[in-house]
Amino acid sequence: LLKKEAADAFKVDNEIPLVPKDLYIKDKIWDFAAASIKLDKYTLFLGPKGCGKTQTAKCLAEAFQMAFFPFNMGATHKPGQFFVGQLHAKENQNGVTETVLVESLFLKAYQSEEPTLIFLDEITRTPSVAVNFLMTILDRNQDYIYIPEMGKTVKRGKGVKFVCAGNVGMQYTGTSTLDGAFWDRFIKLIVDYLPAKEEEKLIMERAPGANRKHVAAL
Repeated sequence: LLKKEAADAFKVDNEIPLVPKDLYIKDKIWDFAAASIKLDKYTLFLGPKGCGKTQTAKCLAEAFQMAFFPFNMGATHKPGQFFVGQLHAKENQNGVTETVLVESLFLKAYQSEEPTLIFLDEITRTPSVAVNFLMTILDRNQDYIYIPEMGKTVKRGKGVKFVCAGNVGMQYTGTSTLDGAFWDRFIKLIVDYLPAKEEEKLIMERAPGANRKHVAAL
């Protein structure tokens, strides 16, 4: 007990938030993820569906008082539109037609100067055409998005952090593989299901009206 109290005091002193009371996750996984955000590292949660990856990312955003922007990377088949937006012709006040950029939600979040957590879900299912964008976006030596149509470079906002999630092993049904250099962008943390008794306790807390026998079978 004394060791835990000392460890918690150390975290508080170093502004590393404690595990939220309603989040069921191993302390070490949480601590690594929270410290990674503090150190501006990119965390990648790997584990089966329904094990709490997304919920953990949400709780990290709340613990650090950050705006939370989730994106499904399996849907980035048109990466230009997804990461940048779309170009439109627009007539200005002088009657001259200009090309303007309607920024995507990702680009708006990426430029934020306020505390912002961008959550890249299903990153192991990212189409190959979109990986090249991410290679630059997640490269700390570059940290920008280039818009060739406008000859413009957009830098990552000072308040922006990244957390990612993906599936491997039996949970992964795709055919593409990610480049080794891409994998090296991340601190990888393995998240798994809770032990049966803890899972049962969690379900009963979240759904107190449930039949315990049915919950145990589930």
